[in-house]
Amino acid sequence: MNNNASEIKLSKNVFEYAYQLLFLLGCFFIFFGFSSILNIDDIFYPLAVICGIIIFSIVLFLIFILTQSNDFVESLDGQQYPKNLDYLNVDHDAIIIVKSKGVHSIGQYAGIDNLIERFIIEKYPFKIYPCDNLTDFKSVLRNENARYIWIFSHGWRGGVVFKDAGKLSDLSIIRPKSADLIYDELRNEIPQFPKKLFIAQLHCNPKSDNPPINTSLPEILMENPSEDDYYVTDGSLNHYAVWFATRKLSFKIRRPSIKEPKTYERGD
Repeated sequence: MNNNASEIKLSKNVFEYAYQLLFLLGCFFIFFGFSSILNIDDIFYPLAVICGIIIFSIVLFLIFILTQSNDFVESLDGQQYPKNLDYLNVDHDAIIIVKSKGVHSIGQYAGIDNLIERFIIEKYPFKIYPCDNLTDFKSVLRNENARYIWIFSHGWRGGVVFKDAGKLSDLSIIRPKSADLIYDELRNEIPQFPKKLFIAQLHCNPKSDNPPINTSLPEILMENPSEDDYYVTDGSLNHYAVWFATRKLSFKIRRPSIKEPKTYERGD
């Protein structure tokens, strides 16, 4: 790591273990269910029912997260607020969606609904930037008016990955075999990237051995930030973890509100 990099404190997110909990409950459900069928003990039937109810509730909430997030993003007029936002001249929050394909695109909007809802209520200007490649991603960072950065992606602590449709076996890969964007490589072009006031890495943030570069983006594009100025976890993130993270962060946001243009009625 560069000695001039800003040191950051990694955040904890207990919801990153949601899928492990779901798997564990599934195992208990199967065990208790079979034990009940075999009449091993009367207590197993109510335990199976309890596990089943909890599993159903967790899955139902996941469906809610995914559908609501998709609806908020896809129904947003112009993918920005306000609709006439001059994003090259007005400071705003940049919501970057690193686009992946196939099964890897499932849940890519998770948590964005919390931000959209909060920003519109408070009249904070923002724009959603779908990024299909490295060039798109860098162009957002080059925009000096994109002062606040939210990154929704696959990745690790030191970068993001543009995943192709791939194979089903790719789902088991936690750390990328190769990276499309290593944050530390931005140092080679650092004069092109203005400093940011806020950065949230809403993607998996475990350390990686391949590539063995784990410098986060706040360490590169921020100068001596406080803990409220960035969000980087110390492990993997799932849809639940991202949703609850944006929910919590959205209530901490303080931005200058933008005045919407007055609508004149006939005769005014």
